[in-house]
Amino acid sequence: MTVIHTITGQGLVNRYGREVLTPTYGEVSIRTANLIQVRNGNDQTSGLVDSTGKELLPMKYNINESQNGYLSVSAGNKTGVIDSTGKFVIPLKYERLFLVGDNLALVMDSISEGVDMKVYGHFIDMKGKAITTTNKFNGIPKRCTESFCIVEDIKIDLTGQSPGLYPEYSFVKLNGEEITKDKFPNVGFFSDGMAPINDKNMKMGFINSSGKIVIKCQYDLKSYRGAPEFTYFKNGICLVARDGKSFYIDKAGNEYIAE
Repeated sequence: MTVIHTITGQGLVNRYGREVLTPTYGEVSIRTANLIQVRNGNDQTSGLVDSTGKELLPMKYNINESQNGYLSVSAGNKTGVIDSTGKFVIPLKYERLFLVGDNLALVMDSISEGVDMKVYGHFIDMKGKAITTTNKFNGIPKRCTESFCIVEDIKIDLTGQSPGLYPEYSFVKLNGEEITKDKFPNVGFFSDGMAPINDKNMKMGFINSSGKIVIKCQYDLKSYRGAPEFTYFKNGICLVARDGKSFYIDKAGNEYIAE
C-alpha cells in the first residue's frame, strides 16, 4: 500500500498501482496492515478504512497509539481500543488508557501532582478484563514485556553545566513492585529474561528479571535521533560491539566471535 499525493488531496493505491482510496482526503496514514487512518481537510478528527477502502470507523474519532495490531481511539474524553478489523475490543469508557505492549493497556485511575509523580493504575487485557488491581507506580509505566514494565520518572539535577529536569528509567512488575532501586538514563524492554540498560557514558549493559545488573555497562551504543539503539537477547545470546568490533555474548557475559 502506498499513500499518493495529488492536487486534490491524498489517496491510496495497492501494490499493483490500483486505486484503493480516491485522492480527496486531507491526510491518509497507514497505521497497520489493515487499518488506514483518513482525515478530511483541516479536521482534527479521523476515521478508519481497511485495505480495500471499506469504512470501518466514521471520521469523528482521535486515532492514538498503535501496538501489536491494536489502536487506541478516543472521542470526547473517553478512550477505547480497536483490533485489526476495526472492531472495538475495549469500549470507549476510560479517561486515561494507554497501550503498553504484551496485549495490555494501562488504565490510569489517578495521578499525583508535582515532580515526584505517583501514578495509580491497573492493567487490562485486550478483552477489557482487569488483570491487576489498582497499584501505585513511582512514575509512568511505559512498555511492558514478559510481565515487566519500563517506568519513566523525572529527576531534578541542579548540578553540572545543564541543570534541569531529566527522565530516568527503571523496571517494575505489573503489580507495581520494583525489581531494582537502580535508575538509568535509558533502558530497553525485557527479552529472553534480560533487558538492556545504559549509563551516563552511553555504554550498554544488561539487567536480569531479578533486578540484578549481571553484565556491566561496557558495550558501544549507537543512538538515533537522540534515542539509544539497544540490542536484545534471543535464544540466550546477544550481538554487541566494543571498540568498533562486533561479537556475541551469552547471559553470563562470555564473549563469542561473530561469524
